[in-house]
Amino acid sequence: MITIKPFQIHIKDTQELEINRDFKIIKVGTRYESAYLWAVVDTDSEIIKLPLRVVEDRAEIPPALNLVYIGTVMTSEERFVFHVFIDKTK
Repeated sequence: MITIKPFQIHIKDTQELEINRDFKIIKVGTRYESAYLWAVVDTDSEIIKLPLRVVEDRAEIPPALNLVYIGTVMTSEERFVFHVFIDKTK
C-alpha cells in the first residue's frame, strides 16, 4: 500500500530512522514542537535504517561527510534552527 507517513526526528547529531525501503521524502518540519519528516512510502517494502544527521544552524560540517540535505526545522519562536541530512558517509 502507498501512503504518507510521519516519522519523528530527534534533535541529536546522528540517528537511524526506520523507514520503508521505497520512500520519497515530501516535507521536513515541526508538529507539536517536535521535528518530523513526512514521506510517501510503500508499506509492502522492507524496513531499512536510514542514517540521518541533524546540524544546528551555523555549526561546522566536516568536509569528509557525504550529506544530502532534506530539510530545515525551526522552533516556534525561531530561536533554534536545525538542518536535516541523509548521511551517506561510509
